[in-house]
Amino acid sequence: MATVKDTVVYVGEDVLWKLPDEEQKKFEMVERYKPDALNEQMNEFEERGENWKDPFGPFESLDDYEDFWGGDWSEVGGGVYKRVYEIFTGEDEKRYESLALEAEGNELRIKYE
Repeated sequence: MATVKDTVVYVGEDVLWKLPDEEQKKFEMVERYKPDALNEQMNEFEERGENWKDPFGPFESLDDYEDFWGGDWSEVGGGVYKRVYEIFTGEDEKRYESLALEAEGNELRIKYE
């Protein structure tokens, strides 16, 4: 029997703030990303001979982080929020993608956990 996975939607604050208030309340903050803190994390990974990996989950790499925010990691950051869906439809996905297009970067990540 196949295992059904939840769909986790990660959005940046620019996308979150475009949602109705009631929907915003269904998201929880994952982390507030700041360039200084990111630099410290990267130094720790570098000391271990590893590339940076997001300890909080939404980003696969530094390039992914920069794509999300639409700029160089040393200059961008902000709040990332998540919502877990048991049922996530194509309509949901299209709505979030449309809102993400209005942001500076691509403030949307959809993962299956």
